[in-house]
Amino acid sequence: MVDAAALRAGEIRAEGARLHVELQGPVAVLSGRVRGGLERALVGGLELRGVALDAAVRDEEGSLTFTAFAPRLGSELVRATLRGRFSPGRSHFELRDGLVSWPGTVFALARPARIGLAIPGVDRLTLAAGAQRVEVEGGLDRSGK
Repeated sequence: MVDAAALRAGEIRAEGARLHVELQGPVAVLSGRVRGGLERALVGGLELRGVALDAAVRDEEGSLTFTAFAPRLGSELVRATLRGRFSPGRSHFELRDGLVSWPGTVFALARPARIGLAIPGVDRLTLAAGAQRVEVEGGLDRSGK
């Protein structure tokens, strides 16, 4: 269990953090779950309240669910749901299902995307909401640049 009254990392501030962490095995084959949330967070200028997080890794499958209330954006929750599978050796993660939404907008993963873990990078991650698209591609080289 992790309890913290306040946390800060760069432009991100959090209050009332409570996480329940259950992890097993060496890092190369780690499995487990992290559940919990924050009472309040500030990310840049956006205030989030009632932040909830649930992340799990079992065998080669991984998932993450995030919800929060962002008063400035409206009355619906902000959500992110990601699911996928790790490669053998966990050098990359194949994102197979994804959704990011906020009041009035829902972006869904248009096609599976490969996320590099050994060498951080993204290969054609595309989120779509009707005709709107957000595409991410690129990363670091072996030297970290």
